[in-house]
Amino acid sequence: MSDNDPNYRAITPPADKKRTEYSYVERRAELYDMLERAGHYRNLERSTRQLGDRFGVSHTQIRKDIQRIMKWKAEHLGDHVDAELETLKTKAVQDALENGDAAKAYDIISKHLQNLQSLGVVNKEPEQLEHSGTLFDLPDSVTDKWSGHDDE
Repeated sequence: MSDNDPNYRAITPPADKKRTEYSYVERRAELYDMLERAGHYRNLERSTRQLGDRFGVSHTQIRKDIQRIMKWKAEHLGDHVDAELETLKTKAVQDALENGDAAKAYDIISKHLQNLQSLGVVNKEPEQLEHSGTLFDLPDSVTDKWSGHDDE
């Protein structure tokens, strides 16, 4: 990617133009907006095949477009990406709840947590456990001894 890549955030495809006639830049700009509203590509309301039909391209091309958009975001929004992702996740959850779809809201939060865990941002399991006012360090595996646990 170069500095000559278009700013997908700043592009608004013409309202009077058919989606099947969009340039790749216009298509990616609209996909960018869809991704922003969804919070994550897994939360899109349409499959890549449906999106391909909508834009008159293959579903493989849609996947490539999404990958290109994600790379663009990583390169151009790095300092603000955490705040933007949090805002998008919150908006997606609010939209789901406003539509009475608590299951979708839960799914968004669950997927978000799984993504954070896969990136190592959030631990999959707690490192400590509190019981009766005592804090225990949990073992890395079931064969390790617990810190603070008596060896009787």
